Amino acid sequence: MAAHDDLEMTLKVKFQFYRASRKTAKSSAWFKQKEHLAAVVDAFAKLPLFADLTVAGVWERDDYRPFKNTSAAKALVATGRDEGTMLRSAVEGPDLTIMFMPSDDALDLTLSCSRALLGKHRDTIVEQYIEATRGARGALAKSAGVLLAYVFPAYRVSRKFSYPRPRPPRRHPGIPMHAVVDLIDLRFHGSKHADAQPDEARALTSATPPAPARRIENDELVVVQWAKNASEAELQRAASEREVWFSAQLPTLIDHGFNEQGDELEDRGKTEPRPPLTLYSAKRRIGYKAVLVLPDGSVEPHAWNQAKRVLEKKALADGSPVDDVKIVVPLREHAFMIADEAKKAGFGGVLYPSDDGRFWNPDPPGMWRTPPAS
Repeated sequence: MAAHDDLEMTLKVKFQFYRASRKTAKSSAWFKQKEHLAAVVDAFAKLPLFADLTVAGVWERDDYRPFKNTSAAKALVATGRDEGTMLRSAVEGPDLTIMFMPSDDALDLTLSCSRALLGKHRDTIVEQYIEATRGARGALAKSAGVLLAYVFPAYRVSRKFSYPRPRPPRRHPGIPMHAVVDLIDLRFHGSKHADAQPDEARALTSATPPAPARRIENDELVVVQWAKNASEAELQRAASEREVWFSAQLPTLIDHGFNEQGDELEDRGKTEPRPPLTLYSAKRRIGYKAVLVLPDGSVEPHAWNQAKRVLEKKALADGSPVDDVKIVVPLREHAFMIADEAKKAGFGGVLYPSDDGRFWNPDPPGMWRTPPAS
């Protein structure tokens, strides 16, 4: 489990303005009217987390100034120009940020909370993000609608999040699969806006999510909430259940590097034959050894023992370092037959080749909802 100070909770909201077009002249763009962003800041000022924000300014210039009240914050954020501005809990290394990214026909909002302030707001951050979306939507109701909005966790360094995934894991081109809140604006998606997606909105709002997730609709904004708080265990449970449900509602793709069975492609990079190893990656310091599996399920001992000796010595005869050795068997089913024996011997995995020569791992590392299908 990652330490809590490595976890970050993010809300992303994209507003599309109804009367704007992608050809809108800069002189008539919505952000010229400062009251739009000012109203959004007023909505955010009602949140408990707003009290932790201390500076604001133009992030592209890294120009942040302290503010003492909401009026001062609005003056620093609503500049009337198409430039990114930000509210922050500190000038350097902030635990909380709210970013405003205006363009001719859209506004992107990103709220991120981590480390000490995430600990402070852990029990309420999900609800605060939901209220932030409702408040911003209400502030812009006459001019814009929500194209998409979601809340998701991530580890600050890797930008990924570990949770039990279905096999095969899925991906969506526009929304992370590990989101723990979906917010769908039925009013916008029922409009004649060119970017409205009525079919997708209908699919996500017509299906009832399984408990303990809940569906709440208010003023044509549907909230599908999977997580109650930002504890890591709760987020992992929520993300796992949400990926299964989301994949059943919208078309998704198998995640990069996986096949239909949930096997993961081995990224071996450049390799070359280095006896007694079948292949060796100098960059990754990993060896691959082809081993036959006999009809009774046992391994052919000569090749197996060669691989064990290299693994024990952690090097080839010429001194080339070997941090790990992986066994390559002829068929996928063979991998399961010798998996336990390979694990006891200390090998890094049992792979099988596809017709194109790539190696696949039928039992990849990570968190999974179910065992691999043998």
